[in-house]
Amino acid sequence: MKELFLVIIFSILTWFISQTFKFLLKLLINKKVDFKIFVSDGGFPSTHTTFAVSGTFVLFYKLLPIITQNIKNEFSVVSFCILFFSILWTTTIIRDAFGIRYNVQKLSIIFQDILINKNNTLLPQNISNHWLEKSKQINLNTGHTPFEVLGGIILGIISGFMYVSIISNKFYITYILTFTIIIYFYIIYIIKLKQKSTT
Repeated sequence: MKELFLVIIFSILTWFISQTFKFLLKLLINKKVDFKIFVSDGGFPSTHTTFAVSGTFVLFYKLLPIITQNIKNEFSVVSFCILFFSILWTTTIIRDAFGIRYNVQKLSIIFQDILINKNNTLLPQNISNHWLEKSKQINLNTGHTPFEVLGGIILGIISGFMYVSIISNKFYITYILTFTIIIYFYIIYIIKLKQKSTT
């Protein structure tokens, strides 16, 4: 029961670390506080990816010894199936983040551009104003670039290692991984700052 509690706490912590990462990046780069980021989609890193990768990492850590002990054991087969479907689920989430959702994001940007900049003069003014207002409500941050998904994968792996170090009572590794996340954040901050200065 204690271990199940730790897995739940770890899952919430992984989500929080990823969303805090997003929040701090936006704060430092745009110089404004936006708490909506904690419940929003898009941005660096992909929280869905981080969450899925870290969860699969934990399952891999817990189930691999069971699978390798005795392949013919029924529990071993069930463990293998759970791990296999976890990897499949993670792959689907990663593909969805930079595939479907990213394309929806690109289409949303095009659609908003059409509604705002190419306002149809043939339409009556009240209808034109209505669509102009609606265009401001379009969510332009639904998907992720491959770079943002890769960031989620890296953060998910680091978080997975963090869970293993806590379970193994190797807290010095937890400190090293925390420091690694801070360095990783700083590197991404520098990259994002350079991207912003070139645009």
